[in-house]
Amino acid sequence: MTPEERIDAAASKYRRAKAAYEAARDELQEACVLATQAKVKPSVVSRRSGWDREYIRRFVKRADARAQARPDGHDQSGEQT
Repeated sequence: MTPEERIDAAASKYRRAKAAYEAARDELQEACVLATQAKVKPSVVSRRSGWDREYIRRFVKRADARAQARPDGHDQSGEQT
């Protein structure tokens, strides 16, 4: 394998890993938002996710703002707000 081919292979592997990481992060954020909306205690959400409460609070706040801004009056899950 040439050095250029090694770079191409490593770059491809890196891009796949980055995409998988981003998908997993987005899934965990959504799970945290849903748990928070279901009134799960912030300490439980934090402990189970591995993220601190302030980080969770920030993206839950953004998700709430996006849900309120939707013109059809429904949140992300399709439930009427």
